[in-house]
Amino acid sequence: LLSSSSPSFSYLPSGANNPNAYCNLMMQRRGLSRGRCKPSNTFIHASNNNIIAVCRGAGTRHQRNLFNSRNSFSVTHCRSTGRYPNCNYRGRSMNRRVRLGCVRRLPVHFARLI
Repeated sequence: LLSSSSPSFSYLPSGANNPNAYCNLMMQRRGLSRGRCKPSNTFIHASNNNIIAVCRGAGTRHQRNLFNSRNSFSVTHCRSTGRYPNCNYRGRSMNRRVRLGCVRRLPVHFARLI
């Protein structure tokens, strides 16, 4: 089962009012700017159950173990604008459908926004 510390998923009720500040905080908190600046990361703002549901019938199979959500999620997409050790991120909040990689009916990988 994915934990709230998983780097690909964020089980927060909503993003911050300032997406750039949110990205800088979360990328640092998750260790995604340690040793290098991770180029990008997307945080899904939803409950564990709503994200897991994509792998259990609330999504449609795209191919093999990839599933597309039927519904949109609130997400924040973070993109690096700095160079290590000064990792800075630009954030963009939006509502989008997501594609997840699932193993044993659990999400293990964020593939992309759709």
